[in-house]
Amino acid sequence: MTVRKVHVDENLRLKELNEYQILNELFENEFEDIVELAAMILDTPVSMITFIDDKLQWNKVKVGVEQDTIPKEYAFCTTAIQNPNEVMVVGNLSTDERFIDNPLVANDPKVRFYAGAPLVTSNGYALGTLCVVDLKPREITEDQKKALALMSKKAIERIEAKKQLLQQEKLIENNAKLLKYLTDKAPGAIFQFERRKDGSTCFPFISKGIKDIYPEVHADLALDGGPLFSVIHPEDLMDVQNAMDISEKNLSTYDTKHRNVMADGTITWIRVLAFPEKKDNGSTIWYGTIHDITESKEYEQTLEDICFSISHVIRRPVTSLLGLVESLNKQELSEESLNEYAGYFSRVAEELDAYTKKLGKTYNKKREQQSNSKPT
Repeated sequence: MTVRKVHVDENLRLKELNEYQILNELFENEFEDIVELAAMILDTPVSMITFIDDKLQWNKVKVGVEQDTIPKEYAFCTTAIQNPNEVMVVGNLSTDERFIDNPLVANDPKVRFYAGAPLVTSNGYALGTLCVVDLKPREITEDQKKALALMSKKAIERIEAKKQLLQQEKLIENNAKLLKYLTDKAPGAIFQFERRKDGSTCFPFISKGIKDIYPEVHADLALDGGPLFSVIHPEDLMDVQNAMDISEKNLSTYDTKHRNVMADGTITWIRVLAFPEKKDNGSTIWYGTIHDITESKEYEQTLEDICFSISHVIRRPVTSLLGLVESLNKQELSEESLNEYAGYFSRVAEELDAYTKKLGKTYNKKREQQSNSKPT
């Protein structure tokens, strides 16, 4: 048997055993071939894969015995795992001082022969054994002993592979939970949208943010994506559909801004950004985000209104200034005329100053309103 660096600290051994999560798991079918082969090679009626916890020996995979557990203090495997690098062979348990008084030896079923190869993990802890048992004294050959050791190694390799698989499943589960948490907390909505060959649509995945953007849509979007299209402004619906057709045909980015009409008549602006992928079954899947851009659209409109207002209000004094300048360039002015023109310039400047101050007050008031409306 390959010699490994082993540990005998019982608390650490039990901790290692618990990490494998195998005591309450059904996995007999994956190891029946090993226990059957062990019984065949060593010519015994009983063969088992066992694990030892703080109280019991668990007979997880077994041939020739019905018991699932026995008390740890009666288990021959408890002694076997004390020397993890050795195969323990006892030809006659009834003459071995360690086991003479064991109830399994002294009373029924009167076990006489035991051979057990410890199941040693890569970390050096013996979790249990691959063992064989007989009701009559016997001896085994070195080749049989070596075969038992090799089979125990194969068994622990499978057990460790199951542990790695379990860890990967746990990691995937945790990552999935984290991803769901992040998508649910992300601004807007993250989605997977499918359009099938027959034209029907659905959302295989959509984050919780969709409820904030479409509070009135209660249909099962996983089965039918139609409800989201039903609230698109009639004037924008054709553009949305055309953009989707082009994206599907060219597998190009889908990037649209459109209006939605809520049940109370409220108009909201939506931006959808998605990337398409063609599936083997002929359907198209878009992966993307949905954002409510109503505030930004209102801000853009406000800026346009302000620019128009500024242009309109400033046009008259600027025109006046240009006219005054032109008059100055065309004539010789007396001191009296210069004073008169200075008065004109002063009135135009005062008018511009008054307007810019008013504009500043309006801007500051708007900033305060936006600041107060933000969540704390």
